[in-house]
Amino acid sequence: MIFDHPDEIGSATTATDCTGNLVNEKLYYPFGEFWTGYALPNLGMHQEFAQLPDYDPETDQYNTLARHYSPSGRWMSPDPGGLKFVHFDDPQTWNMYAYVRNNPTTLTDPTGEGFWDNLGSWLQGNGWNPPPPPPPPPPTPPSGEAKEAFRGSESGYHPNGGKETVANIAGHVNAETQGMKDSKSENVPLSTAREEIAHVRINSEEAYGNKVDRRAGMAPVKMSGPDFQRSVDAAINAAVQNAQGADPTNGAIRMNMRTSMGDTSNYQGFPIHTQAGPYISTTEYKVINTYGP
Repeated sequence: MIFDHPDEIGSATTATDCTGNLVNEKLYYPFGEFWTGYALPNLGMHQEFAQLPDYDPETDQYNTLARHYSPSGRWMSPDPGGLKFVHFDDPQTWNMYAYVRNNPTTLTDPTGEGFWDNLGSWLQGNGWNPPPPPPPPPPTPPSGEAKEAFRGSESGYHPNGGKETVANIAGHVNAETQGMKDSKSENVPLSTAREEIAHVRINSEEAYGNKVDRRAGMAPVKMSGPDFQRSVDAAINAAVQNAQGADPTNGAIRMNMRTSMGDTSNYQGFPIHTQAGPYISTTEYKVINTYGP
């Protein structure tokens, strides 16, 4: 009877018999190339590095269920998990042929299905769920034919990791400005005012979190109507500006509708930051002001 004694990453480096005598010893370079060792004859020992199964000496590869691994330090095919294991803020995940983030002395990937997937499965199997990763920043807006596809994907982005998506923020903007139209006397286009409202929502959600609707509430989300797409465009532009560190409202966390451009008084204790209008409106409220500390 032979007993294997794996090292800290699961490599079968030593083996003893039932009396404790050393019968096998194999040492490996960091990525799994055989370095030195010996084995007594007729033991049927096989090479095993970092829990990788089924070593083929003819090809010098480990044949996992998902793909083949070469001890030179690379998988022979890309990660079958695809782009879901690529983290844009972690360059070590960009190379889908790389083995365990190029950290083979402490990490393992015995299935070939991705270090992150294996880690997540192990954590969940041991009763702990890792927190979700923060959302990546929005990609740089493309031009030309890809523009519409970009805008469609951006609607699901959560600015600053908040609870609301760009589409939800657009719903608030749409509800606040429904029925409004540009006028000849306006100081900025209505599209700019919509972007400013979106910035206020992004800022106030960051400031107040789940209490945002009590502390800086806006009109309930309305994801329909002739101006909803304009509101989506405005919210996307605001989200991209926010990710780039730009905010034309200078950190405003409140907005309010006023009847006159001459009304620049404080609102809920906050001074005015921006003023847009007057616009054509179905009500007496024609001016959009933002406020903040």
